[in-house]
Amino acid sequence: MCYAGCDFLLTMTAAAPQTESVPRNRAWVLFFTLLAFNFLLRIVYARFEFLLNPDELLWAVSAREFLAGKTLYRDVWLDKPPGATLIYAGVFALTGVKMVAIRIFAPLYVFVTALVVRAIAKLIFDERVGWLAAFLFSFLSINYFPEDMILLNTELLMLLPCCAATWCFLRALVRDDERVAYFVAAGLLTAVATLIKPVAIFNLLFFAVAPFFPKSRRDARTIVTAAFSTAAGLVLVLGAFYLILDLSGTREAFVRDALLTGAHYVTDQTWAETLRRSSGLLSYLGYNLPFFVLAALAIRKRWEKSRWMFLWLIASFLGAAAGRRFYGHYFIQLLPPLAVLSAIGLREFIKNLRSKRNPGLQLVAAMLLLFTAFTFYRFHERTLVFAWDTITRRPISDRWLLARFNRDIYNIAGYVDGHTSSQDPIFVWGFKPEIYYASKRPLASRYLSFVPLTGWTHGMPAALDFSEQSQWVLGRKLLLEDLERSKPRYIVDVASVHDFGMNHAMENYPDLRAYLHNHYQRESIYSAGDNTAIFYRRVD
Repeated sequence: MCYAGCDFLLTMTAAAPQTESVPRNRAWVLFFTLLAFNFLLRIVYARFEFLLNPDELLWAVSAREFLAGKTLYRDVWLDKPPGATLIYAGVFALTGVKMVAIRIFAPLYVFVTALVVRAIAKLIFDERVGWLAAFLFSFLSINYFPEDMILLNTELLMLLPCCAATWCFLRALVRDDERVAYFVAAGLLTAVATLIKPVAIFNLLFFAVAPFFPKSRRDARTIVTAAFSTAAGLVLVLGAFYLILDLSGTREAFVRDALLTGAHYVTDQTWAETLRRSSGLLSYLGYNLPFFVLAALAIRKRWEKSRWMFLWLIASFLGAAAGRRFYGHYFIQLLPPLAVLSAIGLREFIKNLRSKRNPGLQLVAAMLLLFTAFTFYRFHERTLVFAWDTITRRPISDRWLLARFNRDIYNIAGYVDGHTSSQDPIFVWGFKPEIYYASKRPLASRYLSFVPLTGWTHGMPAALDFSEQSQWVLGRKLLLEDLERSKPRYIVDVASVHDFGMNHAMENYPDLRAYLHNHYQRESIYSAGDNTAIFYRRVD
């Protein structure tokens, strides 16, 4: 199937027909080597249940509650579509609620995604480029700050359906058989990716221009078939999701907590703050410069084929930039097309090196290798240390923030465990769902974060106060109703000293302060420099 696609594309570009395949035995070696490569890059972090970014535990705790019979959005707050929670729930249904299962699942998920990236590159180029793209994708998936890239987050989770959708769409363009079915599948898979993270919808920008590329396919029938079939698949999934929301009575909560919160995240940030955070883009480009250089070489040397990947890269960048922030994990959306382009560029570069002994080219090659080695060490010094300590069975030193953070969470959860029974619900003010997981205590409220109660989230300037806007006032009203119904024995405030030095303590909000003073008293404070927790015990 893929070889026929390659032959078609080669004919379209007037290239000599050729197929560069990999012997079957070698293909199996590459298959298992790729699997091992992904595990080596990530599995050392299985020692840690918590990886600094709280998003993972938001999906984990919401998945736990979903498996316990609670309804998402009505009983458990989420600020995104349910895709990530449902994937976590699927893993936990097989293994139990254990973060180590997520640590093992993550490299497997990246491995499968890498195989789909390989299939895309093989469809457009050949099998050798496909395998090279798969390995480059796996490496790029960790080649930035680990606290952003190691996570099994929505950005990583959406890539598998996004890449599968792209393969289906391109396959429908280069083959005449079952084209409608593949276009429909592309729409279905894009909708699935959108239900994991909404910016996956930007894949449609690539689909909108892709049918115009092969000259013999610029016919009205192809364009109409692609548009209507892909749209049908997209609408089918999104329509089914809307129906589920309506039947479960959670549509209003979804609009309020997912759609409106997402809109606030994008629109209420100042443009000055957007400009300041654009430094993250320059940082990512700088640290991954060798791969962007190779991608540029591919575009220059193999434009006829590379332009599909180039436009996919542009569409992915627009999706990554849609939130007007440039955190490391946002760039994960760019990795599949960047990996394919880098593979093509690397192949062209090596071909040039072999064909002529050019000292300039050799110097460039040495610089690219050195820069890649430097960035790997820059971001994975701790990975190497953790791996060595694991092999030698040594405890992880407290000089690493990750070790201190895990210890703090367990200490905070330990205090809760020592003063409550396993059936006592608790409420955590702030954004540390890790405490719910570590303490194994029921939720006293639907809210796992103070974001829908204050309007503040990462990336919002400290000087901005959204707390009096009606959306957040309503959230606090619903919170008080939840607390009065569940009467948690303990409230844990972990936002009195925030990560960026901002004070969002629960007592700073008059309606919540009054409730605390009427029903709770401050009992203890845990402070260890990296984390602070104020424990309030119910007195009535």
